[in-house]
Amino acid sequence: MRIKPLLLLLVFLAPSVGLAQSAFRIDPARTTITFVIDAVGFPQTRGVFRQFSGRLALDFNRPARSRVSFNVMAASLDTGSSSLDDYIRAPGFLDVAHHPTISFSSTNVEKRDEQTAIVNGDLTMLGVTKPAVFTVSVGRDAGRSRAVVDFVAKGVVRRSEFGMINGQPLVSDDVIITVSTEASQE
Repeated sequence: MRIKPLLLLLVFLAPSVGLAQSAFRIDPARTTITFVIDAVGFPQTRGVFRQFSGRLALDFNRPARSRVSFNVMAASLDTGSSSLDDYIRAPGFLDVAHHPTISFSSTNVEKRDEQTAIVNGDLTMLGVTKPAVFTVSVGRDAGRSRAVVDFVAKGVVRRSEFGMINGQPLVSDDVIITVSTEASQE
């Protein structure tokens, strides 16, 4: 009976050996970048960014060597309301005419357990770069023809740190960002 647990452990660990220091390509069709923000007297505003690119270099054996970066086209914001989208794209919020890109680049990845990592990095928005932290849930499926990894990254950004103070205090300073993606080994 002791052979079964050892065999299961080896099967579980085997895929991670093959994935060390590998580049992964995100699947845009299986990726969403969303935000949620509260405002007094209004329901939560939810939106999604439709245009982005990302790069992943993952080392499951030494997570600290992993790297993640995303570039988001700020004008691709979609809240489901064209008038609200235009308002958020304007100078009082995202100012997409002068700051077309929002970017994130990891500086450190810490493994918490087999399914969770903390990704620290630099978030640049409105020409200002500040540290940002995302808690990432990780799932792997090595049963497909290529190694596939699913991620859900969540973090809270204080918009005032980037100079976005329009609407305060009625519009919340905290913006919840969620990135869900599937990536396959290149």
